[in-house]
Formats: sequence, C-alpha cells, structure tokens
Amino acid sequence: MTLPNSCPCEHEVIALTSLITHKYYCENDVKSIISLLDRDVVWLGTAEHEYAAGLETVAEIFRRFAGQVPKCDISGEEYSTLSLGPDACLCAGRLWICHRPLHRHQPAGSSAHHHGVPADRTGPALLSHSRLQSLRGNGG
Repeated sequence: MTLPNSCPCEHEVIALTSLITHKYYCENDVKSIISLLDRDVVWLGTAEHEYAAGLETVAEIFRRFAGQVPKCDISGEEYSTLSLGPDACLCAGRLWICHRPLHRHQPAGSSAHHHGVPADRTGPALLSHSRLQSLRGNGG
C-alpha cells in the first residue's frame, strides 16, 4: 500500500523490514538482526510488555532470547511506509506467523497442532539516511 508522503526509498525499507522479520521468526538469526539495526532503534514486540529503545537495550533483549524462538513460517505480508523527514522513514505492516510443526516422535493416535497467529507489526526501527546508505553498500 502506498501512503501519501511515502518514503522515497519505500521498496528498500519494506525489503529490509521483511528481511529482519524473517531473520527473527524463520531463522532466529540474532547476530544478523542486530547488525541491521540503527543505533536509534525502537522495538515493539508482540506481547504488551515488549517495548525497548536504543541499540544496546534492544540487542541485549534479542541476545537473551537467542535460540528460544520456535521456527515459523510467514505469509500474507503487507507493508507501507511513511516519510518522517528527508532522512527518516517509518515502516508498518501486518503478516501471518505460523509455528512450524515440531518433528518429534509422537505416540500413535496423537496429533500435532499447527496454529497461525496474525501479527500487526510496526517496523522495529527508524532508519536514518546514512544507515540505509551503508546497508546499500554506498557508505555513509
């Protein structure tokens, strides 16, 4: 969806938001996620108490839960951007997150349940122009 005052680099910001989301829910690749965050990151989790600001604070939260997030599949991603100025952009969206079934031995007659959970997400970071440039490989 394109909003009025969309970010000029909308497609790149959406791609980065999707990449970070997949790195977290599908791969649990905390190291890669932290390397992509801006120092002024604001993180909003899915639980009501999950909110943090600043790279070190957010990075510590991700490190604490490394390896504990069950692998998930993501579908139905929808994102939009809003320009907050010449060098800042907000990305928000919604998606479906579904835990992958566990491959454990199950007694005969039992069944595994596979639940999908919708997640309305606000992008986890405000990307500065210089940070976006560095992610593009163009320096600062």
